[in-house]
Amino acid sequence: MIGFATLSYVSNAAMHPNGELSLAKLRADLQTALKQWQVAAAAQRLADLAIFRQSQQTTGGNSRQIVNQILLQLLEQLATEHPKRASVLRLRYLDGRTVRETANHLNLEEPTIFTLQREGIDHLGRLLYKEELHLRATERTSREQRLEPPTYTHLIGVEPHLDQLCALLTTAGPPWLIAIEGIGGIGKTALADALMRRLAASTMFGDFGWVTARRANFDLGGGLNSLEQPALTPTTLTQLFVAQLWNNDALLLALPVEQQQAALKTRLQQSPHLIVIDNLETRDDVECLLPLLRQWSNPSKFLLTSRHCFLDEPSLYHFSVPDLGETDAIQLVRQAATISNIPHLATASDHELHPIYTTVGGNPLALRLVVGQSYFDPLPLILADLAAARGAQVEKLYTHIYRRAWDTLDERARYVWLALPLVIGRNANLESLATITQLRSHDLRAALEKLICLNLVNSHGSVNERYYTLHSLTRLFLQEQVGQWQ
Repeated sequence: MIGFATLSYVSNAAMHPNGELSLAKLRADLQTALKQWQVAAAAQRLADLAIFRQSQQTTGGNSRQIVNQILLQLLEQLATEHPKRASVLRLRYLDGRTVRETANHLNLEEPTIFTLQREGIDHLGRLLYKEELHLRATERTSREQRLEPPTYTHLIGVEPHLDQLCALLTTAGPPWLIAIEGIGGIGKTALADALMRRLAASTMFGDFGWVTARRANFDLGGGLNSLEQPALTPTTLTQLFVAQLWNNDALLLALPVEQQQAALKTRLQQSPHLIVIDNLETRDDVECLLPLLRQWSNPSKFLLTSRHCFLDEPSLYHFSVPDLGETDAIQLVRQAATISNIPHLATASDHELHPIYTTVGGNPLALRLVVGQSYFDPLPLILADLAAARGAQVEKLYTHIYRRAWDTLDERARYVWLALPLVIGRNANLESLATITQLRSHDLRAALEKLICLNLVNSHGSVNERYYTLHSLTRLFLQEQVGQWQ
């Protein structure tokens, strides 16, 4: 049972921080719900509240039963604070008596019944308002605790991406599966994290979930740190979500995985949830999980992050994370230098910082590595090391971003990738690439498809012409580091 704490009245001006909870609307919805006490098909007035979702998840039942349960609990609380108001509301709405019948039963004048009825509904509205505020705050805290600690203080250059993805996720319809895709270090996880934090107070979702398939972290000192955690299979994914969404319920976790999956399907289809699966790095990762995610989706939505672009999966909406532009890249450098207390970099002019962008482009991970190294070395030496693939930190950066992809490429795809920096003007189409590689059109297109799906090559242009480009950091890698691997 959902309890309602005794409370003092709150001001009509009080609003939930997200601006969605109106005391006046809550009062009107309560009165409508009371009037519809006996109407089986009219129980949606309170269905967007956190208290409704909590009752639905803990007690089950149809919408009518849940709304009536909420009303009964409110009336019980009201009876402890103002018995006459509670009696009038019960007689008028639950028993269906007229004002005259209610007045006769309570031995009161009819105008008094109208007054007590109005005051009772106001009182119920304030009780529900207070409880709803509390539940939403608790819900938001619980959701944010499921996320990993943020690796950023303030993201730069992502507002348009957040706006677009928020619109997709808060639309009551497809797409149900959204993939945030991009090269390593481009900020996919940070974008997903910021998106979840923005939506943490949303009333659209019954709950949040977050799991990661990450197997290693790259720190700004140039270290690659392995993480001890199991690979994400349908079984481990099911167990992780059951543990999260049911707060480690021992009885449910002891059930066979097939029963856990059935429970998840029921819950995720009963009310919309928002679920993130972070760092699905290979085609096998996604292909083994997609059938399960399709079963669980609608109305729930899933947000995946991956270095791989799964363009042949028709159920996925693809969102490719671009490089930062120069203005945002320089702003990120200054922000990171200020946080790390590196004043000579934080206060440098745009002209002095411009070589960073021309060398590594707008990859946030590479930009942060430059900032970290500038504590020890002058900027020209750091950029020269990146360009020449010198030093342990640089080699680990390239390994973190490119090694797994390089190992998965066949010889033809590697050959086409290495040829891209040779294209005059650094803007290649099929004709110019065919001239350089001397490959047949079919083989060239097959190689480009692999490179694009691994986010190693960018494809852009119009309906009638496509062009293929490289990230600045990728160009450096192909010119220097890859030679050492070969």
